[in-house]
Amino acid sequence: MFLSTIGGKKGPILGFQLMGNEILLVFKDRLVKYSKENGKFIMERIFHKDGFGERDFGGSRLKYFIGNQTFIVNEKDEFICLSQTDTNKIFVLTDKGSVLVMNNQLDVMNTIEQKELNVCYLETGNYKFITKGKDSKTWIINNSGKKIAEIEASSDAFLIDKILYSKQQDKLIAINLEEIIR
Repeated sequence: MFLSTIGGKKGPILGFQLMGNEILLVFKDRLVKYSKENGKFIMERIFHKDGFGERDFGGSRLKYFIGNQTFIVNEKDEFICLSQTDTNKIFVLTDKGSVLVMNNQLDVMNTIEQKELNVCYLETGNYKFITKGKDSKTWIINNSGKKIAEIEASSDAFLIDKILYSKQQDKLIAINLEEIIR
């Protein structure tokens, strides 16, 4: 059992992620790594407002770690969970919508632009409903990431039984999914 005061004058903790025996914390301008075993400080990487390290990322601020809800499309045109593409990498979203891909030493190795990101907003059974932001196009995918169907529905859609309801402008659209999801 241990007690460590984390944060202090560094600002609020925006998110955390467990990786092996380490706890990673994200602040708006830094990532900090601590030992999960004893709470000891391991390292900190500061991201200056005018850019991250030697590369300029347009003054973005860090927001949070990417979880299992963010997907990208691979070369086979299948959706894959971004955080599972490489479990040794750290994925952090910025306030500009891009994702920083970092190694274990918190060095930025790559960036993924917002236009490449897709978000899972709903899961039912063996199916996920994926969209790009507030786009009105939704892909229904199976557990393997294969596209089952493409429908007109936004990320605020909700499912009751096998009916998907989506608000589009001044209408409420009801889509019967009985033939798609069984």
